[in-house]
Amino acid sequence: LKFYSEDAILDTVPEKTIYQRIYECNRDNLDGIALIYQDVQITFRELFDNIDRVAKSLIAYGVKEGEYVSLCMPNIPETVYTMYALNKIGAVANMIEPRTNAKRIKQYIQVANQSGVKATKMIMVDLCKKNINHIINDEDCDLEEVICVSAVNSFQEGIKKKIYQLLHPTVKDKGKY
Repeated sequence: LKFYSEDAILDTVPEKTIYQRIYECNRDNLDGIALIYQDVQITFRELFDNIDRVAKSLIAYGVKEGEYVSLCMPNIPETVYTMYALNKIGAVANMIEPRTNAKRIKQYIQVANQSGVKATKMIMVDLCKKNINHIINDEDCDLEEVICVSAVNSFQEGIKKKIYQLLHPTVKDKGKY
């Protein structure tokens, strides 16, 4: 506290969700830059549109207010959209580092489940799924559903093309990937 002014120490934290706070602070700045990912600038308008789209998808998928959802994704825009979407609908993101091994991921899910709530759904980057396939159906893990998100969606077209060529070296260029 020695680094804060007395006003900062006595200031109250607004009773809002993080989604409400970021929206409130930027609703008049929709054309401002919210995120930069691989030199692509994402405006607040795009951010909020993507958050709304993901929130609607999560609700349609059955995610409810108060539910814990394990989120095992790297630093990509889809992670940001998903975290804020969960917050917007009142669900809780149980954040798990995607480079974590399967045993540790299982422990993180079990700790969340022991806290009195069940994290029965997981949203993860597709590149990690093969590493945890064996725990998905494990009774001790209590995972009922896993949603995989592609890490490639936010890549620029040139990078997508190079990845596709690396994965499919015998296929000729056929346009968009």
